[in-house]
Amino acid sequence: MWERATGKKRADIAAHKGPVYAVAFSSEGKLLASGGCDDTIRLFELKTLQNVRTWVGHEDTVTFLAFASDDRALVSGCVHFIKVWDLATGRERVSVKGPHW
Repeated sequence: MWERATGKKRADIAAHKGPVYAVAFSSEGKLLASGGCDDTIRLFELKTLQNVRTWVGHEDTVTFLAFASDDRALVSGCVHFIKVWDLATGRERVSVKGPHW
């Protein structure tokens, strides 16, 4: 993680077991989501860089992440599923299984 204004390195975030393939920032810039080859999604508070939530539920590498425009949900995707997660409760709202996307 780097500071935008100075370009200085702020911190390393080592939360996944292996490479990270997707990241997304909330529209207000308060949260960062990351998804990786360990089939998990991690949610970080950017101010403290603390991992505030971890989701499991994908059967493969998480390759897509996007916050809803109101920052109340997170959409994630892998080769088999697209899921929508509620940020307030942490629960899975929707899961759509399809062919290899």
